[in-house]
Amino acid sequence: MEEDDISISPYDDGSWEWDDANNRLEFKSNINEESQTVPTDRVYASNILKSLEFSDSPDLYDILRFEKRYQRQVKDNGIDVVTLQDVKDVVLFSASPQFITIPIVKILHLPATERLLRALIFYCQYYLQVEETLSLRSLEKRLPSSNSIAYEKELSEDLQDMRFLIAKEYSTMILGGDRFDKYHHMGTKKTLSAPIRDAVFYETFFRLITQIVWIALGRKSGKDIEVEINRLFKSDRFNFAEHKYNFRAGKNVHEQLLMSGGCVRRDRLLKTESPLINEIFCQRPIAYRMSGIGVVKYPNLTPRLRYFKRVLILPEEEFQVVGITVGILGLSRKLFDPMLKETKQKKQPRLGSLSRKMSKVSVSTASAAPTMLFPDINLPKKSDVQEFGDELPGETYSPKPIDTVQKMKWLQKVRKRLHRKRELEANLMRRRSIVH
Repeated sequence: MEEDDISISPYDDGSWEWDDANNRLEFKSNINEESQTVPTDRVYASNILKSLEFSDSPDLYDILRFEKRYQRQVKDNGIDVVTLQDVKDVVLFSASPQFITIPIVKILHLPATERLLRALIFYCQYYLQVEETLSLRSLEKRLPSSNSIAYEKELSEDLQDMRFLIAKEYSTMILGGDRFDKYHHMGTKKTLSAPIRDAVFYETFFRLITQIVWIALGRKSGKDIEVEINRLFKSDRFNFAEHKYNFRAGKNVHEQLLMSGGCVRRDRLLKTESPLINEIFCQRPIAYRMSGIGVVKYPNLTPRLRYFKRVLILPEEEFQVVGITVGILGLSRKLFDPMLKETKQKKQPRLGSLSRKMSKVSVSTASAAPTMLFPDINLPKKSDVQEFGDELPGETYSPKPIDTVQKMKWLQKVRKRLHRKRELEANLMRRRSIVH
């Protein structure tokens, strides 16, 4: 029997409660999030994490099942564009089922997680863009000049500002703020730390967000993305992806130092902090409003800060209208198949004999120039003008609405799997009792 065929209502075993933060009713499940199997042995936990895989090439049956049960449905008269929820749906569907737990589904559907993922996709896109730019410049073998040094400094500062966008959301997560306290190792209902459970949860979440970024960037430069995300969150010392690929062996040292920025601290092992946290305490000029961008309503934002704010909180349907590019987010879903793989363009129809020679020339010329799936990021320049009001703003933006329908679909899928597992365990115990 297919696990999707088990008939369980998504609103069984729970109650409806009013959520003051979102100003709406929300369903609170009575299923104990801690009841799912949690490894207690470090070696066993390590082996589990190694088996976390993604089926990137599902068969036709799985694709049809995804379209029928899990794909986001566009509302009437809605704009059918790729959203971050679509990317999360593909990743959750393709991941090993045993790793998709109730806490994982819930944490992926928090407003702060949405901002973190958007900032991470945005940064990785610009990181790859800068890497390609520097590679082309190195091939030209230009002599260093004042203009080239200033240009490289500008690129490095852009990357640092984008890392700060990720760092401010990540610091909220690890401190247990903004509804992350339920997933914090010393949260409201816990008195003791659970390091192994937390390690499995963190590594699972970490692998999922890496897959989300890779799909959001068109399934390209997978190794670059994995290595850089590992470096951001775990530092060079614990960058297992770099060790696995021996990635930086053939890289230009000057370019890598430029792209890493000047906020990397190399302390002793016990005092090592991730580069993201170092960005928070970095001794460099940082616009104070960057710390609350996308959360606090600041007046008179500069074009650069306004761009950052829109990246974090603007609906994907408005990205192309205001000229924002965050991977494939905001592009028409007609350009992709259900698994968000770019669909190939159909061949041109046959032409008449008189225009056949001309068409061959034009087709060959068009095919020679590579087409970009999404445009490059055109970041506004920094502004030295800082607008200070008479008092600090206290008003905040309403959290970006989470797609509750999709969230309940994945929670229902997890509950079905748990229900089937409990049934199998009960039948096994019943057979053992009959034998004995």
